[in-house]
Amino acid sequence: MRRLTCYCSVAALVAGAGFAGNAMADEQRIADLEERLEALEADPATGDGIRFGGALRFNARYDDTDSAGGQASRDSGGDIDFDTFRVNVDGRQDNITFAAEYRWYDGRDFLHTGWVGYDFTDTTTVRLGQQRVAFGLQPYQSNNFWFSGNYYVGFEDKHAIGLALDHQSGPLSIDAGVFTNPPSGLSDDNAHYSTGVGENTGAPDDEDAFDTACDEDEALCHEEQNQFYARAAYTFEHNANASTEVGLSGMYGELYNNETRDEGDSTAYALHVNGQYDRWNIMAQYLSYEHDPDVSDGVSDEYINMSIEGFNYAAPAEADVVTLNIAYDLPVEFGPVSNLRFYNDYSTIRQKSTDDRSSALNVTGMAITAGNIYTYVDVIRGKNMPFVGAQGYALQGDSDVRDDWETIFNINVGYYF
Repeated sequence: MRRLTCYCSVAALVAGAGFAGNAMADEQRIADLEERLEALEADPATGDGIRFGGALRFNARYDDTDSAGGQASRDSGGDIDFDTFRVNVDGRQDNITFAAEYRWYDGRDFLHTGWVGYDFTDTTTVRLGQQRVAFGLQPYQSNNFWFSGNYYVGFEDKHAIGLALDHQSGPLSIDAGVFTNPPSGLSDDNAHYSTGVGENTGAPDDEDAFDTACDEDEALCHEEQNQFYARAAYTFEHNANASTEVGLSGMYGELYNNETRDEGDSTAYALHVNGQYDRWNIMAQYLSYEHDPDVSDGVSDEYINMSIEGFNYAAPAEADVVTLNIAYDLPVEFGPVSNLRFYNDYSTIRQKSTDDRSSALNVTGMAITAGNIYTYVDVIRGKNMPFVGAQGYALQGDSDVRDDWETIFNINVGYYF
């Protein structure tokens, strides 16, 4: 409507001033004004310009796990808390692109994204800075708020600092990158976004939280550096409403021990399938990883420390992760609600060093789209899973093995602008 009004006004002005020029000049003037209007209404993400955005999220949770947190949640009847406030900006100037995002959580804040890129062609781009690493299913390996088991061993929504290249050639996409450092943090090296192998610098605010620090256990002193990632994916278009992407990913990197100054290494690979069939989506992935830390004689190399947002927990040094997700989109017209996505996301982590220490995460839920408000309603069930009753993975030799399924009911509501 805005463009139509402008066009009519332009036509009226030209008609009134017709004595001052010929018809060809008038037509050219209208064409120039139309071009300027289209440029003003263009999306800054696809044309030159800057776009600002952000989100404010709150979380309601009822923890029914067999843990101190679960008991406190049951006693209070559940909790409603502030979750996240974020501010993001992205833009383009000719062939140069950039993006940045900063996040605030309850008691901690850090950089989520910050990179500058250059488009060599319409199909090839390089980016330098802190960014998501392309590995396996992209951009996420789950549909729900809680992510999948891949996230808790450092392979979903992975961010790091480095140089990345992506190339799109028809149905084939290729990503490669070298990442020299983990994502940046503030108060501690492990107070950053994204899960990864990191030095355990001690517990965060909660003194009862994960409290085994690096200076007490050499095996918890490693951090990722100089990692090389590569991913190739091919999309088969079956018809206008059905497609299947198949892909292969690989990773090799170094593990630096801040206590001994020695270096080990890490390897991983993943095979994935992502199918969109009308309203149905199916994701499947097999991932295998091995961390080979260089530790002193007598120190176990069967576990490493994972760090995320200032928290720490032990994880198996070698494991296979299997993921299977299914989702269905239901368009609706119910007030502001335009779409309901129903899903079930399942992942299991099997430790290679032992057969009786497997972990599993199953999330059944619904995502609700209502204008700028996006809501997750999840039933989260975990077995031997961090943040679902357990403080870390039960490893070989541990007496505290949570073989029973434990449950958290979670609702996350976010306003995005």
